[in-house]
Amino acid sequence: MPKIETDRTLFLSLLDWKPSNSALEAALTVAKAELDLSSASNERIKVELNDTNRPDLWSAAGLARQLNSYHANSPQWVSAQQARYSFISTPTQSQEYHHRIIEVAKPLKSIRPYIVAFEMRGTLDEPRLKEIIQCQEKLCENYGRKRRSIAMGIYTANDLQYPLHYQAADPTTRFAPLGMEDELTLREILTHHPKGKEYGHLLAPLTHFPLVTDNNKRVLSMPPVINSNHLGNVQVGDEHLLVELTGTDLYLLITAANVVACDCADLGFQIAPVAIRYPYQTPLGNLLVTPFYAPHTLTLPLDKVNRHLGSTLSISEASQSLCRMGFEVQSSKEAITAYQPPWRND
Repeated sequence: MPKIETDRTLFLSLLDWKPSNSALEAALTVAKAELDLSSASNERIKVELNDTNRPDLWSAAGLARQLNSYHANSPQWVSAQQARYSFISTPTQSQEYHHRIIEVAKPLKSIRPYIVAFEMRGTLDEPRLKEIIQCQEKLCENYGRKRRSIAMGIYTANDLQYPLHYQAADPTTRFAPLGMEDELTLREILTHHPKGKEYGHLLAPLTHFPLVTDNNKRVLSMPPVINSNHLGNVQVGDEHLLVELTGTDLYLLITAANVVACDCADLGFQIAPVAIRYPYQTPLGNLLVTPFYAPHTLTLPLDKVNRHLGSTLSISEASQSLCRMGFEVQSSKEAITAYQPPWRND
């Protein structure tokens, strides 16, 4: 089961109310989570999560969002929260031209076909850096099947030159991977770098490797293995960052990007979208602006809900329950329509 550890002060600052340890422990049951009291301290909070279907909960910001939603118990709170994430584009907006563009090379279709990205601005202090790295690790290892389906990179973006290029590179291409000053070939990284040894099996059989560069041919990363030691070496105090995610399933990537972007927005960062231009057809077209949200809805007759749950909920009670879990709701006398939030995958 996923476990997260967070700075106590930061986590409490994300909540709309200030619970005691016992009140927090009770509130966490809403998210199928438990407070690890054995390791609680004045500085850190540890939480064990028992729901593997909710990657949006695997971070301090996401967990706080769910607790706030349940505590507020208000349709107005849900609508206001959704409005905070206006940086998430819709299918219509995704057809608009954008000046921050990543160009995808055609050979990637058979290698690692999808990439999504966004920029963020704000002051990166140590607690927030740890939060973002933890979110990255939990999403990629659990939801992303140990980077097979999702890998995420974070980069300094002050002097990035667009368009960026997601390309299929010859294994003899060289760059200095994170934590090393000397350049290695892409193939050498798989056997000489710790992350190459851990994740190199995902690329080893290939004749060309995924590589992300800017328009000045500076390497950002070789996904899903390692960032560069220059642009990929993010530090406390950085104020302008790029986040990119690559993988094999576009819908998983979009959900993961939405989770990270919403988390970073809740942590106080301003989010700016990035456009991806594909030379091949994807499930969402050739031009995609991310973070991206195609609204998903589900309409159910209330009698069917009660029959399956063995309950006697009224329309009002069912609507209120969905609202507390962060769903926008429309209802009639006999049915309820729930609108899936952009950070939810279920």
